[in-house]
Order: sequence, then structure tokens, then C-alpha cells
Amino acid sequence: MKNIARRISFAVSVVMLSLLFLVLLSGYATDPWHHRLSITRTFHVGVWNTGIDSRLVFFNDADHGPYRGSVVALAG
Repeated sequence: MKNIARRISFAVSVVMLSLLFLVLLSGYATDPWHHRLSITRTFHVGVWNTGIDSRLVFFNDADHGPYRGSVVALAG
């Protein structure tokens, strides 16, 4: 039983590592403003890549794309 669990764990790890590598590479070739996966009409997922930093971005407005600013509010 332990051997089967190890094999399943290894297979899942290989699949996840392969998907991670694929997402990393797709970040260099895609632009989240033009290439995105639309889950619903108001929920989109894209890959944003700046140098070696790749990120999955989630956004709701396909016309504007991912928000690139900072979320900081100053209250006085």
C-alpha cells in the first residue's frame, strides 16, 4: 500500500511540475491583456511575466486586464 501511495504521489508531483514549467514558459509568449482563460463572463485568469517573475493573475474586467497599480489608500 505504501508503494502505491508513493507512486501516485510521484506521478502527481511530476504532473504539477510539468504544468508549472508550462505556465512559466507561456508567460514569456503571452500577454494577459490579449490571451486569457475566461472562467465566466466576469472572471478571467492570465499569466503575467516580468523578467524572471511569472505570476498568475485573476481579474474581472477583460477590457482593462489585470490591475497594475498598488492597492494603497491614505486616510487623513
